[in-house]
Amino acid sequence: MDTDASTHASHVGQIFFDQDLISQVEEGFPYTLNHQNLTLNSADDILASEANSTDPFIEYVMLGSRIEDGILAWISIGIDPTKDYNVSAAATIHENGGVTNDHFSLIAKG
Repeated sequence: MDTDASTHASHVGQIFFDQDLISQVEEGFPYTLNHQNLTLNSADDILASEANSTDPFIEYVMLGSRIEDGILAWISIGIDPTKDYNVSAAATIHENGGVTNDHFSLIAKG
């Protein structure tokens, strides 16, 4: 099974939600069925790194009094189109489960 699907991109990064919002969402179905440990924003090394140079948090407003009523969320992202990153996924999911990609990469070329 080949899990080395790769591509080129001008930007590689992550966006983050406010911890209070994450906690509210985690209290609702189907997230209550999740048994994977949750990484809190305060313990997320990727968030700490991103926050050194950007504001990686999504802005949002609640559309009602409960999280189930929905949210409206937005973020602005600027990229440098002259950058060229060769990226491949850290894992691939298939109908029989996930597979770790031993050839995961993020290599800057420009």
